Amino acid sequence: MTTERLGFEDLVAGQADAYIRYNENLRKLEALFGAVESRTVTTPPSSPTDGQVWIIPSGATGAWVGKTDQLAHWYNEAWHYYVPCDRLRHWVKDTDVEVIFKVGVGWV
Repeated sequence: MTTERLGFEDLVAGQADAYIRYNENLRKLEALFGAVESRTVTTPPSSPTDGQVWIIPSGATGAWVGKTDQLAHWYNEAWHYYVPCDRLRHWVKDTDVEVIFKVGVGWV
């Protein structure tokens, strides 16, 4: 099961490898509540650094195709994607502005 708002994976008693789920939840928390690099970059960076996050704009290419408005989080040499919840806020580093996600509207 997952939490209703943010989709964190539940830990259950006696679960094998519970640390994996716990670590994934920590990474997701980090992506959902930190600043993002940009919301206008349409091509996934060729050399991202672990922990960096982007908001995927429409018209994205490569690994980001079909992921419009999602958060792209790079860690462990792979992209991880998260669907934002309503009213999620992020500071965008390259434009120095705050944006808010509104369901049915997108990032404003």
